[in-house]
Amino acid sequence: QINSATGVITPWYPVFAYKCPNGRMLEQEVHNELEFLGARLNKKREGFYTSSEDARKIIERLGSKYQNQLNEKD
Repeated sequence: QINSATGVITPWYPVFAYKCPNGRMLEQEVHNELEFLGARLNKKREGFYTSSEDARKIIERLGSKYQNQLNEKD
């Protein structure tokens, strides 16, 4: 989806990967959190203004509830 109409605003490169059995749900939760924090750049696009470190912390905090699901599959 990154190349779709809501995709990349500026050049980017990955700095963190997070394994999650329900990535779509986690993505939505992360977007909602960043929206709540006022980090969205444009309401019609997926861009957010935040540091990589803050994004990582949000992803790990919100994603932690999915880790039990991941561990059960292993």
